[in-house]
Amino acid sequence: MAWSWIRSVNASLSWTADYALIGSIPIGSTLRVVHFGWGFYGDTSTVADLAIVSANLQVMGICTTVGNGSETPPNPRTAPGNQDPPAERWVYWEGRAPRIAAYDSAGTLVLWADSGGQEPVESHGQVSGAGVPAGDTLNVWASWAPGADWDASGSATLWYYASIGYAPSVG
Repeated sequence: MAWSWIRSVNASLSWTADYALIGSIPIGSTLRVVHFGWGFYGDTSTVADLAIVSANLQVMGICTTVGNGSETPPNPRTAPGNQDPPAERWVYWEGRAPRIAAYDSAGTLVLWADSGGQEPVESHGQVSGAGVPAGDTLNVWASWAPGADWDASGSATLWYYASIGYAPSVG
C-alpha cells in the first residue's frame, strides 16, 4: 500500500476566525495520519488589560469536509461537534491561551506567546474517502477562531504547519 503526503504551512497576520485548505484526498483513499503543529505570538502595550488578553483563548482544529474545496469548513469555536460523520468530522481540536513571554524594562511593551507546547501533534484517526461522490474530494482544513479581537494596542500572528498522509482505502 503506497502512501501519499500533502504538506502545508501558513501564517495569519489577523487574530480573527479563519481557515485554510491543507489538501484534498482523492476518492477511494483514506486519511491515515496528521502531523501538525501550531502556535501564535503577539504584542500589546502595557496599558492593555492583561487579564482580558490572557483570557482570549484561541481554538484551532483540523477537520474534514466533502466537496470541491470551495466549501466553508466549520468554525472550531461555534461548531465544535462533528458535522456529518464519518466523513466530515474533527480529527484534531485544541484551545490555547496567550501567556506573557517577555516585557521590556521601560514597561511599554508586552510580548505574548501561546500556552501550548511546540511539539508536533500526531493524530492516527482515519477518515475514509471511499464514499465520496464523484466530482468531490475529502478535503482537510485548518480552522481557527479566537474568543475576541486582539487588543488594539498591538498585533498578533497565528501559524501552523501540517503533513497529512493518505493511502488507498482497504476493503
